[in-house]
Amino acid sequence: MVLSPDMRNMREFFETNGRPVKRRIIFDVSRLFRTDKLVSMPNNIEYYKAVSSLFEEKQALDFLKILCDVSYFKDNLDDYKKWYGFESRFYRDNSSSKSIIKNGTKIAIGSYEIDGVISISLDDLGDSFEPLLFSFDKRLEIPQDINLVIGKNGLGKTHILKEVCDVITGLKAAKSKPLFNKLIVVSYSPFENFYTNRELSELLSVKYGVEDTINMSDNPLSIDDYTYIGFRNAEGYFDRNRPFSFSAKCISNAITYDRDIAWWAEGDVGKVKTIFSTLSLSMNFDSIRFTTIKGKHIDVTMKGEKIEFNDEDEEINYEAGVVFLNNNKEIKLSSGQQIYSYMIPSIVSEIQDETLIIIDEPELYLHPALEIGLIEMLKNVLKQRNSYAIIATHSSIIAREVQSKCVNVLKGLC
Repeated sequence: MVLSPDMRNMREFFETNGRPVKRRIIFDVSRLFRTDKLVSMPNNIEYYKAVSSLFEEKQALDFLKILCDVSYFKDNLDDYKKWYGFESRFYRDNSSSKSIIKNGTKIAIGSYEIDGVISISLDDLGDSFEPLLFSFDKRLEIPQDINLVIGKNGLGKTHILKEVCDVITGLKAAKSKPLFNKLIVVSYSPFENFYTNRELSELLSVKYGVEDTINMSDNPLSIDDYTYIGFRNAEGYFDRNRPFSFSAKCISNAITYDRDIAWWAEGDVGKVKTIFSTLSLSMNFDSIRFTTIKGKHIDVTMKGEKIEFNDEDEEINYEAGVVFLNNNKEIKLSSGQQIYSYMIPSIVSEIQDETLIIIDEPELYLHPALEIGLIEMLKNVLKQRNSYAIIATHSSIIAREVQSKCVNVLKGLC
């Protein structure tokens, strides 16, 4: 994203002030990149990781300087805040935008080190709640990167998770909060009311006074730093087919990530491999099948570290979901395995470095073996991506898999 104090429509700005190169289709705008005229702002922190992989330190700094990068020129932040759209489109009161500004340049030159010690304090949960503190510490030999909220139904576990969401996304003010690059919310309960991406975008639009957009695709507050994983569609209505199509899209995105990004991401084991290895703990399969809009089948397999997937530029029908095959025969999944097959690819595909994952009562739809599989997957991806998780549960199985210091027990009135 690029902003200027002189014009709201950046395409018009570049076409008006740039030098035409080819039939007024391509414009040379290099002379316009001055710190008093432009600021560039990436959508997510992965941008700086790509810069780091492509350039040496001095080259990376020169690159960010030439593009008037917001992290490189963070000392100009007070000036940028006066520009139309800066606070509403980018510098919202959430953790991801602040993380980009604070850490982006350090990541680009390879000097950023993750502290690993963070806490989330909830001091305003309501009259019936005591203040609650979630503490994480990745420095330990056994990392404390998963926190639990345990309690019987009706004690407010989901309310606490929603409060965390409000604080991290900036919907609710907080005295202090850690800087996450992304928030992922997972809930497959038919009665949950976590925000969908569109609902959150609309709420942020109201908060920041951006309410005159014609449709949500034009909304400058459409967000890349939040993902809702569950049954409700963009409009907020229960849609039993959404997990089916969303997980298929996530598997496709994971393939794209491994092809285009994982090769330069140091230490990245690949998202598709993680999906296969985690699902294989409870499902006996050797390939995943997509269906194209023309009805053709395209299979995904793993041969060692290599993904075999020949899409032949065919357009995939994500509404058809995917099926799992063993020896070229479709396997039948239990209801718990179905939810598991939706959840795992979605989490693995959507996670970025320093993500907070919130999961609401997974034991409602997973049998015990799958609960253990979920926790094992989380431990692996949280380590790989320097990320964290909070789970609301009343499952003793999940509680046994998490260190006691990371368990918050809610007690009701006797």
